[in-house]
Amino acid sequence: MTASDRRAPSTPVADRGACVARATPADVCRMHISRQAEHKWRTEYFAPMLDDLKVAMSAMQQQGTLSQAEADRYLQPTTMQDALQGVLLDAERVRGKQASRTVLVNRCFTQMNPGDPFAAGYVDLRSNGVQDAQAAIALERLKSSLKTAIPPENILDFSVPWEPEGLDAKNERHQVYLSQVGDKVMEVATKILADQLVQIPKLSNIEYEVHQHMRWLEQHSKGMLGRPDTLERVKNFLEQRFDREKSLFSFLPPKRPGCAMVITGAVGCGKTKLLCVAVAEVSRPLVEPDSSMGSMTSGHNGEPTPIVIFRAIGNSHSLRTGRDVMRSICLQLASVVQNSEPVPHDYSDLSVRFGMLLAEAGESRRVLLVLDGLDQLVRILLPAVCASC
Repeated sequence: MTASDRRAPSTPVADRGACVARATPADVCRMHISRQAEHKWRTEYFAPMLDDLKVAMSAMQQQGTLSQAEADRYLQPTTMQDALQGVLLDAERVRGKQASRTVLVNRCFTQMNPGDPFAAGYVDLRSNGVQDAQAAIALERLKSSLKTAIPPENILDFSVPWEPEGLDAKNERHQVYLSQVGDKVMEVATKILADQLVQIPKLSNIEYEVHQHMRWLEQHSKGMLGRPDTLERVKNFLEQRFDREKSLFSFLPPKRPGCAMVITGAVGCGKTKLLCVAVAEVSRPLVEPDSSMGSMTSGHNGEPTPIVIFRAIGNSHSLRTGRDVMRSICLQLASVVQNSEPVPHDYSDLSVRFGMLLAEAGESRRVLLVLDGLDQLVRILLPAVCASC
């Protein structure tokens, strides 16, 4: 734990000023007493307790009952540990290389006097006001770990002359430092962003469309309450496991593989939520780049995952007619089976191509064709029929 963690107030300065401006004299008195009590507790109880803990940890390390890593978890603030973990994850992302998306700003004050009133905000001090050598060593280990994981061009070192008031934006030398650190961070961050943008694979129009629909499905597949029997029945249908049907639905005609299911109901009754949850549970993951286009080959139990073709018709301005939907589906199927022949625009030609692509894709895996908001297409094509429904 650093000195800054121990001294930082929980309320921002501006907020405290606003509170005082609205407070009564009695409120101000209570606030003053509360601050005095907090200061007393920290200086007389909390700080000495930390010192005792550090002495105990040092003794345990010498005895071999506490490792250095375990001791660092007590000495380093959680924010420091989270920062290091984030850097290591960034490095792991590129298979053991350095964390190329991370910027480290290493500021070092020169000629600092730990006895200055504001020094406690920048260095760790023991309860007697002496600099904590144990915490300083832990901090150096952390810096070493960060510098090892981060490429040198992303590390910015600054040497700042110390002033008794600490870092002061009104100080001329500190103004130079603040200006430089802002410019340098912007420069390095801009380069990192440019490098990352170059590495992002460019999606075709159909890949982008499919990915957006699958993200919409993922977002609407969470937080469903109720309807467990109906949800189970939809999932059984999607998995083509009709033997699981409950006796409650025994009066319905038997189903055959490849048949269709239609979910109807009043507006707002939860049709979309039910559909999205069912599809998500039988075909996870949903929004991985490979699985979005249907190229994933194995599921949870080693079985081939279905090719999921999902379209939220009411959420897409490009799917206004049946021809739009069919062509979009054909483009995705062509991508899945790697068929490079041009996809036609004419509706009758699309119908033929749709059947051919569906049969080709279905040779190796099941195809789940899920259309949400199909009635909104009917409203465009057959307004008179819709008005009477």
